[in-house]
Amino acid sequence: MPGSRDATPLFQDGRLTDVAVHQDGKTRHLWGRGGPEAERAFVRAALATPGLPVFLGSGLGAGVEAALAEGRAPVAVVDREAPILTATGCRERFAADPRVLWLDQGGPSDILERLRAWGRDNGAPLLPVAPPFYQRLDRAFYGGLLQALERPAEGGFFARMAYAKFRNALPRVLVLGSRYFIMGEALNALTALGAPFRLFDLHSRREGSDYGRDLLTAIAEFRPDMLFTVNHFGFDRGGTLAGLLERLRLPAASWFVDNAALNLALFEQARSPWILVCTHDADDAERLEAEGFPHVLHLPLATDPGIFHPSAPRRPGWDFDASFVGDSKAVLVGERLKTGRFPRPLLRGYRRAAASFLEDPDGDVQRHLKIRHPDLAAQVAALPEAERRSWYESLVLREAGRLYRFRCLEGLLPLHPAVAGDRHWRRALRRDREWTWLGRLDYYADLPALYLASRVNFNCTSTQMRGAPNQRIFDVPACGGFLLTDQREQVAALFEPEREVAFFREPGEIGEAAGRWLADEPGRLRLAQAARERVLAEHTYAHRLRTLFAAMRRAFA
Repeated sequence: MPGSRDATPLFQDGRLTDVAVHQDGKTRHLWGRGGPEAERAFVRAALATPGLPVFLGSGLGAGVEAALAEGRAPVAVVDREAPILTATGCRERFAADPRVLWLDQGGPSDILERLRAWGRDNGAPLLPVAPPFYQRLDRAFYGGLLQALERPAEGGFFARMAYAKFRNALPRVLVLGSRYFIMGEALNALTALGAPFRLFDLHSRREGSDYGRDLLTAIAEFRPDMLFTVNHFGFDRGGTLAGLLERLRLPAASWFVDNAALNLALFEQARSPWILVCTHDADDAERLEAEGFPHVLHLPLATDPGIFHPSAPRRPGWDFDASFVGDSKAVLVGERLKTGRFPRPLLRGYRRAAASFLEDPDGDVQRHLKIRHPDLAAQVAALPEAERRSWYESLVLREAGRLYRFRCLEGLLPLHPAVAGDRHWRRALRRDREWTWLGRLDYYADLPALYLASRVNFNCTSTQMRGAPNQRIFDVPACGGFLLTDQREQVAALFEPEREVAFFREPGEIGEAAGRWLADEPGRLRLAQAARERVLAEHTYAHRLRTLFAAMRRAFA
């Protein structure tokens, strides 16, 4: 039996937007930032299937109101959570409504018997509407009812969706499309492999359209073997989509090309048995496995050889001994400071935390704060919102990245490099050295030309990626360019050191290493050619998707 709990209503502009439920020292939210809109969207998606709606938890009441407004009466509501009902007032609003059967007494078998009798009286099958929050709150009660109700209910839509998956050599892939930088490359790779796919574009959907209903329609029409997305785009933090996938028995792969553990901490039901979490960082994969994620795959970044190749168009006037591509991180630090609204002790401490984090081989900001800065760790733990706690960790990461990039670029200045990035480099780098600021460049139109125009393409890994290889590790060799990068174990596992990749160990070595390779043209050309051969043989996005498909087949076929 769950422990005792109490609930706090949350209002915005006098309107109930959420409820915070406190139990066993933890605080959870009914719907989080989505509030009533998330509840209505979830219910409308569930109502795409015919039947008498049975709400397993009344939520904020917005879903019950939506069902009644759409003419789906009568409805039944099973809800015995007195503290939450006090906060929302749902029992007072609906229990006396003749269109609503309110059930809050008896065990699951008694309630189930009354629901089935009600269904027979109304001559229609029962359709469970199960907000994910209640399933987590009391799985034995609400989860047991859901399982029992789904047996007859799945004779309709959900039974049709229980088709066999992964029966063909290449899976059918429903892509939750975003405008993130590797989505286009993933679509190109799907096309190159001949894998059948359908794009569900998250950005071009009509304003006011129902996301849940549109997605269910796409699934029913296309009958995919799997969903695919990047950085969890398309998933809601309340766990609605994750719960829907579980009911559909439809697996999903989410490829994180940022810090997966940090991002997934914001999502309810992130540990769904129907989601394969792919991360570009092997260290992140180990952390996720240790935290109990059931399906984890290390999937490094790659390149698209149709974009990055030696025959890419050249840019007149570009001819550089060395170049670097990347922002200074100053804008990212400023954005996090603005949105975080951190108390003064945390604002005073983030710089020292970032400086010491650069010397920490662990790479876990939360652990680093607890060990090296317990005063800051206590302040972070006291922040009431999980999102702001996560934001402070990302602030430390971003500031550490800003410091590291600045130190690295200072070491490269003797080669008079070209620097492509934000305008803050113009203030950050020394003005007594000659160097060229190119501004921000277009990834697809400009970077291939820059890599071809630079004798030494310089790379330093983001602290947010720590040991993981970034995009330049693959794009520069694909163009046939020479790359000098910081020494990382994960890069050494993908390329043979000093034959296919050149390393420096710390910023103080950059000037000497870059100068030595600049003077050795035959050595640069040999290494660049060997690296390109390796990339084409093992490190394209088509290679990555084949690895992903094999992992999905092992886990879900």
